[in-house]
Amino acid sequence: MASPAPARSAIGRRLTLLLAVACGVSVANLYYAQPLLSTVAAGLGTGPGTAGLVVTLSQVGYA
Repeated sequence: MASPAPARSAIGRRLTLLLAVACGVSVANLYYAQPLLSTVAAGLGTGPGTAGLVVTLSQVGYA
């Protein structure tokens, strides 16, 4: 009887790197708007509290 083939990784190194970058970008996207809250509020014609609420709700929705 032949010995079993050595176990191989289910995903390769390149795919792991791609998934790590995709995860980092998607999570970082939640925080990109925070330094721009005053600009976003002015552009939408709302107060900074309302713009901050939009960012907070997007983070809650992600969770």
